Amino acid sequence: MQTTTDRNEHGGVIDLIARIMRVMLKKPAFKHNVRLLLNNIDDDSAPELARTMLWEDMEFTFNLVGALPSIINAVIKFSNELLSQLTEKIPDDLLRGFFENAAKEIDITALDSLKERSIDLWNRLSPVIAGALSQQPAQHQPSGPADAENIPGKDTATAGPASVAGEPAPVDGLPKIDKAAGASVLGEIIATPFIKEMIREITSAIDRDPVSPGTAKIIWQDMEFTFGLIAVLPPIINSLNAALGELVNQIDEKIDPALLKDFLSRVISDVDAGIIAKNARTCGHIASKLLEFKDVRESCIRLTEEQIAPWIGKCLNSLFVNFNRVRRQRPRVVKNVIDHTISQIDSREFKDAAMGILNPALDRISLTRLAWSFCSGRIKYLFSRK
Repeated sequence: MQTTTDRNEHGGVIDLIARIMRVMLKKPAFKHNVRLLLNNIDDDSAPELARTMLWEDMEFTFNLVGALPSIINAVIKFSNELLSQLTEKIPDDLLRGFFENAAKEIDITALDSLKERSIDLWNRLSPVIAGALSQQPAQHQPSGPADAENIPGKDTATAGPASVAGEPAPVDGLPKIDKAAGASVLGEIIATPFIKEMIREITSAIDRDPVSPGTAKIIWQDMEFTFGLIAVLPPIINSLNAALGELVNQIDEKIDPALLKDFLSRVISDVDAGIIAKNARTCGHIASKLLEFKDVRESCIRLTEEQIAPWIGKCLNSLFVNFNRVRRQRPRVVKNVIDHTISQIDSREFKDAAMGILNPALDRISLTRLAWSFCSGRIKYLFSRK
């Protein structure tokens, strides 16, 4: 478990939320989605959520109880700063009117029940809390919002000049992250160490069963949602291509080939080749139907001529260069490979296999007609070039 020092240095949950919020609040789409979420809060389901969190899994419950001190301290500090900002920056009349309107929507019965249960719980726990507080070292009493960090029992980072003076810490005092990472929400997330640990846990728990009956249900449950996903496929594919290209470049530059070989061998052994083959056949069937449209054919031809063909040429050229490099370093390597390969072939079995393939093929193919077709086609091609 991370210590307070680790959280101050690397950033914990609250720091992560703050960094993400700074980025997301600049995006109109995020604010629109927040409005949708806030307008769809179903407070009647809150009791069921509480029962589920407490009793569905006792291990989760005990983990939650173990984190209560940090949660309570976070809520106290958050509430203290929120109230400080409200009282300092919002006029009293506006604040009073806002809460008067909000109070009309509050469930009075639930509020009374909460008050009674809170008082009862406080009466039962107050001796325990008082005893725990009496054992803590003496600290300065909070004198205002700036001293809200001095919560008893909670380690804090070394205060800067602004904190000592009783002023809110400047934005520059917030945890620093790499500028490139800070450009997006994803960058903020991956800059937090415990998130990477969570990702490792989640990926290790992914169901390896390739059968996914839920996929069809998701697709046909709401076609508007499905077509919305399809509409954003181009930017997703472009982003994945760019990310994949950068990943390949970084792997090529910075990962040892032996380590890469071991890693890829484990990855390939876990890949379900049957699913890949099935998907390839399905994609081929879809492609054959789409190629019946002239504009699709023209786009595919243009893509093949302008991008795929040059890429294939570069790949072949790289293959030839590496082949020639190996052949120059070891001139006999090709001959040795061929000799060693042929030396393991049983000549009689090879002859029988070859004749077993050639004889049925020759029954269906006229060698004379094939030779004439080849020669005449070649002559026509040479004359057509002139």
